[in-house]
Amino acid sequence: MAPKQNHRKQKIAVLGLGRYGSVLANELQEMGHEVIGIDHDSQVVKELSSELIHVAEAEASDSHALRLIGVAQCDAAVVAFSDQHLEASILATLTLKQEMQIPRVIAKAANQRHGEILSRVGADEIRFPEHESGRHLALAWSDQGHHADTLEIDESYLITRIDAPSRLVAEPLSVIENDFPEITIVAILKSGEDMIYAPDGSTVVLRANDILVLGGSPDTMEVFLETYKEEQSSAPSPRFGF
Repeated sequence: MAPKQNHRKQKIAVLGLGRYGSVLANELQEMGHEVIGIDHDSQVVKELSSELIHVAEAEASDSHALRLIGVAQCDAAVVAFSDQHLEASILATLTLKQEMQIPRVIAKAANQRHGEILSRVGADEIRFPEHESGRHLALAWSDQGHHADTLEIDESYLITRIDAPSRLVAEPLSVIENDFPEITIVAILKSGEDMIYAPDGSTVVLRANDILVLGGSPDTMEVFLETYKEEQSSAPSPRFGF
């Protein structure tokens, strides 16, 4: 899929390459940004080396190692550690903002108190991924048992993780690509399997319990989700459309 062309290309470091960080890093790279993925786990780095152009093993609080990797020249950094590494996220944020003076540091927080601490040590923006479902795009899905988690990259672009709509079960992903060409299918998590990044829409078929990771503008994503709400409450048809 072609990168989105209406964004100023930036150099961005993503520290912590778990599910959240790896999806974000892949999507930012897909958008055309220069991404440096960083994790302390050598196995994680090895696995992602085939997906990310720049990926390195380093401790996020080691400013010397981060400088050698090129983080000091980044326009922005995302601290994306899992909730089990709260102290590491605080130290990383402190290092990035206070020692390296990265212009924009976005930090993922496990809870409100964690977010307050991250702000105090220098984070410019705090994200609560598990709490943001419904904030930007709650829309009609919440009352029908669907779930959407949203990360705002900037005012014009969101990454959204949603349960596969029941209307698309047994359909190829090309249905989405054809009807919503402005949306990027970043990845799909199939039940019991590994995440598939940049899936081939012509060959990958959705199943019940699959999870989609999509990227697009707020307006486009809103139309996408609203379309499914209307479709699910209307008479059945083979596929959705406008």
